[in-house]
Amino acid sequence: MFLTLFSLIMNRNLSFVCLQDPLLFQGDLLRAPGYQYFSSNIIGQKKQVAIYVNCFLTDCFNYFCVSPVADVLHLLMSRNDGSKVIAGI
Repeated sequence: MFLTLFSLIMNRNLSFVCLQDPLLFQGDLLRAPGYQYFSSNIIGQKKQVAIYVNCFLTDCFNYFCVSPVADVLHLLMSRNDGSKVIAGI
């Protein structure tokens, strides 16, 4: 299902794909062509949420991932030129 999802949206130009209870392989998230993933990094807990970001955006922005708890993920974005945080998800 994971590969089907990303093959269907590959040509849709989506910026973000947010998943709850994402599929894991040996404890790591699956890679999706054209996307970089961010997830919680709480040691000893399963990754319960993940955000896949279009690689076009990862070239233009810096990201900072904050996980206050295992099932909540905040993604803060700033421009590569060092400007302040411009958005958060």
